[in-house]
Amino acid sequence: MLKDPKKIFLIIFIVSFIFLILDFIIFKTHEKLENFEDRKITIKKLNIDNEPSISPDSIKPYESITPSESHVNKKNKKAKDISFLTDINNEDLTINDFYPTHSEDTTKLDLVEFVYETDLFHQIIPKFGGGYIGIIWFDNRINGIYHVTSLIKKDWASISNSIPENMLRPVFITFDKDKKLLGIFEDKTNEKRRFHLYKKTDIDINSEWEFIEKDKIVSLIYDTDQILIGLDLDGFMYKKNSHLLEGSWDFLDNNKNQIPMRKLLFDYRDGYMFGLTHDFQVYRKKGLDWKTGDWDTYTLPKSLTGTVRDIWFDFDGYMLVLSRIGLVKKESGNYLSNFRHYTEEVIKKEISIYDVIYSITGIKTFASMEDMGNNSNNVYVDGKKMSEYKFKDPKLNQYLDHRMNLKKQCRKMKALKLRDLENTSDAETKVRNKRFINILDEQKDIIGDLYDSIQDLKDRHY
Repeated sequence: MLKDPKKIFLIIFIVSFIFLILDFIIFKTHEKLENFEDRKITIKKLNIDNEPSISPDSIKPYESITPSESHVNKKNKKAKDISFLTDINNEDLTINDFYPTHSEDTTKLDLVEFVYETDLFHQIIPKFGGGYIGIIWFDNRINGIYHVTSLIKKDWASISNSIPENMLRPVFITFDKDKKLLGIFEDKTNEKRRFHLYKKTDIDINSEWEFIEKDKIVSLIYDTDQILIGLDLDGFMYKKNSHLLEGSWDFLDNNKNQIPMRKLLFDYRDGYMFGLTHDFQVYRKKGLDWKTGDWDTYTLPKSLTGTVRDIWFDFDGYMLVLSRIGLVKKESGNYLSNFRHYTEEVIKKEISIYDVIYSITGIKTFASMEDMGNNSNNVYVDGKKMSEYKFKDPKLNQYLDHRMNLKKQCRKMKALKLRDLENTSDAETKVRNKRFINILDEQKDIIGDLYDSIQDLKDRHY
């Protein structure tokens, strides 16, 4: 037996050192076998072909990453290692966790470039005529509405008349029945969040905004009866009391719909309602009647890709989402299928733009008006629109002109029908009443701010 304490200590030290070496060897082997990555690297290099290697020490946590530290590939290349996309993430999140925490430390130009590269948009919707519209929400220097021709090319640019005067940022965009853009904007006065609904004066997305109402609604969609459904900041449901855009909101006191939601949309195939919850998961109604049917709360385990801030459908019918690592897409048409990194656009479209727009707006039939050249139904012959093509036979040209005139007349009749529906005397009375109520609300807000100021002065004095 060893009685010398020095020898005993030396043996213990040697054995401990051997264990440390073995542990290091096992760790390195595990890292190579399973592509283990440091938890700090969530947006991480995707091991893109021909990309330079990136030291883990040079990459900050996702919450504080800046454009200068981003190595996101601008080219359309396929990632080899996407195992981190399904990493379990059980932490409770807020919407701010999707965005950089210190964006003010980055220049405006670099920040915009970073947003484009990493799809840091608050919401994205397809638009008529091709391309997409997106909103930036998290930094006052770049907040606004942007448009792009391709989600792969990322050729984003700000639209004209992006934000109405005195508004802080956009929070939601969609289309109305006449194809004009609807936008919900937020102002911020004395730390109070207030939301305003605006509508573009023309189909052209660069046209001026027209004020509609001020209310608590932050997201909306048309119901099956073509009356608007709205969600407030807490995720509770409301519904307009008429078909009018200016109608009043009624609270839907329904236990079947009390799971707080951030956004609603419809399945373009069967009309089932989807909901994006406040914990950034996607639920689906169990029945077609969303008012009486419960939410099916079964969903995939939380992951970096499965925790999403926005959802819509691609032209192959698969769901596209803005996740914590950027733009990802379902592997199949099943909403419970896994996500994969978005790498290519749909070439052969399986569903139309109207099906895609229906899913996010709830509108099945749009009023066909003269749409500023954004008609996606044009037929081309030898590179020319059918309406511009001339046949050698004058009779064919005459017949073509006749058909085109009939088409224009049908469009005008649909538009007139919509206008007549909304221009009844009763409707006009409701609109005037609503505008008067909006004026009173404005005065109430001013009075409330004055009371707050008075109370603040009293507290300081006494």
